[in-house]
Amino acid sequence: MLIGCLAKPTAIMFAPMLIVYHILFDQKKDLLALPKFDWKKLILLAAPAFIIAVGMYFYIKHKEEGLFVAGGYSFGRYVITQPFILVHYVSQFFLPTKLSADTDWGTFESIADPKAIIGFIFLGSLIFSIIYLSRFQKWRPVVFGLSWFLLALVPTSLVPLAEVMNDHRIFYPYIGLSLALVWALYLLFEKSIKAVPGPVLASVLIVVLCGYAYGTHTRNIVWKTEENLWNDVSIKSPKTVVA
Repeated sequence: MLIGCLAKPTAIMFAPMLIVYHILFDQKKDLLALPKFDWKKLILLAAPAFIIAVGMYFYIKHKEEGLFVAGGYSFGRYVITQPFILVHYVSQFFLPTKLSADTDWGTFESIADPKAIIGFIFLGSLIFSIIYLSRFQKWRPVVFGLSWFLLALVPTSLVPLAEVMNDHRIFYPYIGLSLALVWALYLLFEKSIKAVPGPVLASVLIVVLCGYAYGTHTRNIVWKTEENLWNDVSIKSPKTVVA
């Protein structure tokens, strides 16, 4: 975690991730079974991680003093926009057709904005799923993956940055989302998948992988030259002002 924090401060979220992992897999408890937690073990495990995380946070803040400016909008407007950003991130996980090197998204004026409402409903659904599914042992890898996804996004969701969303912020959260998706698919199709002939299943997976490989190749072409890149940005993010 120390090395990770020096590369990217969001690595401090390892601390709460460790707690979730410990509760789900070591203590084998659901996330709401607070009276049943072995609090002594939990505190002994969590304390060092949180001490290091907090220490690294203040160390990094000290070192970047006067050098880093978040440049964001008002805290309230930024935060009410982030739940809808989650919707965008999840959609791009499955079909990454709207990737942009310099986005032009702005914040919502009010929590009553339809997109803000959709975002909060989506966030609430994710949190409910995490809490509910934690009751079932076989679904706990999904719970941990979804928890990882949300926790990894907390730092960039609570610090008003100049861009309300950015494609590079999802690399860390996507690890958890990948875990959740793969295990969920395994559980949902565990029985039915056995009835599918091996060659048919392999063919479907190869087609899917080839599709993503083609997408990666196409995106590499976009990033190959500055002309290609900023042409792509001008199409997908027309409100962006390029100096």
